[in-house]
Amino acid sequence: MRHTVPCSEALERIEAWAARYELVFRHERHSGFGAVFSPCGAYRYLLWRLPSPRAAVFGMGMLNPSKADERADDPTSARCRRIAAQAGHANLLVWNLFAFRATAPADLKRAAEPIGQHNDAA
Repeated sequence: MRHTVPCSEALERIEAWAARYELVFRHERHSGFGAVFSPCGAYRYLLWRLPSPRAAVFGMGMLNPSKADERADDPTSARCRRIAAQAGHANLLVWNLFAFRATAPADLKRAAEPIGQHNDAA
């Protein structure tokens, strides 16, 4: 069974969750780009691209966060957006098994806490 939630409600839920844990919620309304970060910025818990507020959202689980943020894509997030578009979705929500921001999975081994305190909740 599919469960759909309007983008505006999803953003409200994400923002409330981030506030509850004192995380950094950033959302650029004009682009629909956004993300939730740890206060120190070393962890990214969620990333979204919601340019079509009335459309469904394509969810994608990844290994570790890239350097993409609420303002700009990096090569990985751009590739994820292309995959979502090929599946017929303009909107994308990305979560990761590990929240530590790293460009290479090998960097996770060097992190003291690669999962991140709030990643399971995300």
